[in-house]
Amino acid sequence: MAAAVAASAAASTAASTPVFVYGTLMADEVLHALLDRVPASAPARLPNFTRHSIKGRQYPAIIPKADDSVLGKLLFNLSPPEMDLFDAFEDVEYVRHLVSVQGLAAGREAQREEETKAFVYVWGNVEDPDLHGSWDYEAWRRTCVALQMAGLICYNVSRICARMERRGIVERH
Repeated sequence: MAAAVAASAAASTAASTPVFVYGTLMADEVLHALLDRVPASAPARLPNFTRHSIKGRQYPAIIPKADDSVLGKLLFNLSPPEMDLFDAFEDVEYVRHLVSVQGLAAGREAQREEETKAFVYVWGNVEDPDLHGSWDYEAWRRTCVALQMAGLICYNVSRICARMERRGIVERH
């Protein structure tokens, strides 16, 4: 009984903790393809991290770096099954961390609001030679979102659904 209460409390905490996204998951189209909805969100900044392109991939990675920051957004009110989807989507190369994120006033990137705790997916191998340069969200949107939606997202969602079915998280109808 105590284990069930602890598991329920952990799931409730995970569901009430926002997620900071900084790459393709900032696109409403990608969120909708993954979750079948677009969660409430707000602009935010993650201090002491930097965002990089990954050789041969359309999505970025972040790694710790003092005195740098990454712009992105906070996603709110994700359910435990949606957090499971995010864990599967980010796969084994990313590690979920709890970090302090600075909320930003809409349209005013430089103005800090209060700090909040959020989950973020950090690239596990900070020495990865495939990390290079910076990754630009707007450039990705201009050049890759159509390809992303047509192929990679469909592939990833199918792969995630199959993995979750094997783990008993969801049933295929």
